[in-house]
Amino acid sequence: MAEQKSFKELLAHIVEYGKNEQMEELADVFENIMEMLKMNHPEMYDKYYKQVEEIMGSDHLTEEEAKHYVMNLTHKDGTKGEYFTMERVEDLMRRNPELAKYDKNDVYYVINMLHSDFYKPKWDVDTYVMFTAMWMDDPDGCADKAKRHAMIFHP
Repeated sequence: MAEQKSFKELLAHIVEYGKNEQMEELADVFENIMEMLKMNHPEMYDKYYKQVEEIMGSDHLTEEEAKHYVMNLTHKDGTKGEYFTMERVEDLMRRNPELAKYDKNDVYYVINMLHSDFYKPKWDVDTYVMFTAMWMDDPDGCADKAKRHAMIFHP
């Protein structure tokens, strides 16, 4: 009886020798596995999803990274952490098309960073939304601008 190949060996064989249809079928298998994990073990799903993002080298902050950087922001008044919660950012993105086109975690970091660095008592939420959209929409900026900024200025 032939020895059963490991899962890793099977994947390596499909990646190296497989046809496009087989790669699509493999993607479907992984999607089904991940959906079952998401329903039955959300914490495990989050762990593996983050690993896949890291392997892909995402241009955007993960939620964990964004929250880490935001929680360590020091405001002009000496307080630390978020001013805009993730839920608030999601609501602002739903109501503002100029923000909706960006990655949620990047927006969360940027709006909090701008509030921390440039706070003025007379500025309302709409001002921070406008500045965030302008910062994100920088024509000579790069796709990973928020991630780079966070890593450089708020390690």
